[in-house]
Amino acid sequence: RLPTARFARGAYTNGITASETRRSPAPGTDFPILRLTDPANISLLPAAYARGISRRGNWLLFSNDRSGGFQLYRMDLKSGQSRRLTELDELEPGSGTLTADEKSVFCLASRSVYQVSLSNLRAREVYRIPEGFTAGSGFAISEDGAYATLIEKRAGSYRLRLVNVAQSSAST
Repeated sequence: RLPTARFARGAYTNGITASETRRSPAPGTDFPILRLTDPANISLLPAAYARGISRRGNWLLFSNDRSGGFQLYRMDLKSGQSRRLTELDELEPGSGTLTADEKSVFCLASRSVYQVSLSNLRAREVYRIPEGFTAGSGFAISEDGAYATLIEKRAGSYRLRLVNVAQSSAST
């Protein structure tokens, strides 16, 4: 199915997607399986070391390609509804991470680190990777949300960058 067909049916309104959860029996067992997203699209959780589930466990952060390219979504685990949080080009699917105060999420997209406020969904570019470098694997936020760390690579060499979020500056 194409994402545009889904939009036309009304399953996607104002950035909110209707629940895609389905309960089915597990093959060969009596245990039920609860599928949270439509398998027609790729859905990925944040990296294992990143925060992806709210403190109370009532919602989770994930990336999905249902809009044509990967974007971050917030899923309410009670209703199953998902709300799109980003509209960024070239989002790194596993880079989303929730801050400890649960007021924003950070992610990598288009050679930049972005902070997205959950109150108004505005994305702020915190840091831009310099020309000649690309993002390596690995991206994290400090517990207080004041710093981001990422790996940059260029022609076989790597460097670890510490980004001061408030000042939008980085050091190696």
